[in-house]
Amino acid sequence: MACLILAGGDASRLGLNMPKGMFDPHIHGLHSIFELITLKIKIMNEICEKAFPDLPDLGRDRVVLVIMTNLENFKRITEFFKENKNFGYNTIIFFPQNHLPVTSEKGEILFKSKGKILFAPNGNGSIFQSKNGVKMFAKLQELGVEHVQITGVDNILCKWAEPDMVGCAKSSNKDVTCKYSAKKHALERVGVFALADGVPSIIEYSVIGDELAQSKTASGELQFNHSNLLNFLFKLQFLQETVLSKEGVKIFFERYNVAVKDVKNYCPVKNEELVTKAIKYEVFINECLGLCTADHFSLIEVNRDQEFAPIKNSLTQEFDNPHTALDLYTRYHQHLLTQAGYKFSEEASHEKGCFIHPNLSYDGEGIPKAQEGKIYELPFYLDSTDEQKTN
Repeated sequence: MACLILAGGDASRLGLNMPKGMFDPHIHGLHSIFELITLKIKIMNEICEKAFPDLPDLGRDRVVLVIMTNLENFKRITEFFKENKNFGYNTIIFFPQNHLPVTSEKGEILFKSKGKILFAPNGNGSIFQSKNGVKMFAKLQELGVEHVQITGVDNILCKWAEPDMVGCAKSSNKDVTCKYSAKKHALERVGVFALADGVPSIIEYSVIGDELAQSKTASGELQFNHSNLLNFLFKLQFLQETVLSKEGVKIFFERYNVAVKDVKNYCPVKNEELVTKAIKYEVFINECLGLCTADHFSLIEVNRDQEFAPIKNSLTQEFDNPHTALDLYTRYHQHLLTQAGYKFSEEASHEKGCFIHPNLSYDGEGIPKAQEGKIYELPFYLDSTDEQKTN
């Protein structure tokens, strides 16, 4: 299989001038989100090789890591991986997404500098309409890949190449399998999975509105309660034969979303840089769900606190910031250790963490036995040498 990471975004909302995947999430022993993702995929590859030693040698790692960049950060990301020797992983593919010109609210083309048009990435759905994306999928087919998991780069609790998800998709022969969680409350501003005229779709909160968002079924449950976690698993055959077909690709040229944002641009009339309202044109991956029939589409419900810890905002925002994400990450690791027999004096947090190094365990397997009767203090971590450490 392959894991495609949507890493075209930057860390500007975190107040940093870098690709978001290079952000340091302050996980003990790691220095970037890219390192976390790569090591999690690496250990799953090792688990597969140990579990099935008689399988033929593919001449590559069993899980192909694919990194989607944008045109501006492509060089920086590829050099970052090169400087870190790909974090010890061999089979990695990099490719940039498409860009489109940015316009004013009146539709006028904006400039980045004198004589240079301002471009911006045109959404993660561009992987299905760009030459780079088409070539990447063709390469995966050449490598013998059967399923492609597509996720965002900023969810540090994502389970990349998870056997349960892949096994569910393969055993049920579904074209598309997605993870979801119940909403935190009826009015949570998230997109939800639903059938629109019998077709799988993701409906944004702004479309549903408050009244429908609070509507309930006859059993008293929320009618729209399947929140999108941006974790899709596609059968590669479906992508190649349906999504990338002539008719399939058309939807990605017809369904652009308009995002109005404050953008720095050069004004040739005033010969100076301005910050003005501008329009970015984006198309999203979820548009392709409508090409899948309901009987070939499946959802897997997960515990959000154990699989969704996004880093989107700076610490000035209450939710989805580095501290809230690290709280969830470290508490889940404490949960895994507790299941393995460890006992702790207090609950873990971003201030007093609890970490299992991804070189040691993918999801709680292989944890060394706890000392009988011992109460462990925080911060606490297990590293790849199986040593139990407390600071």
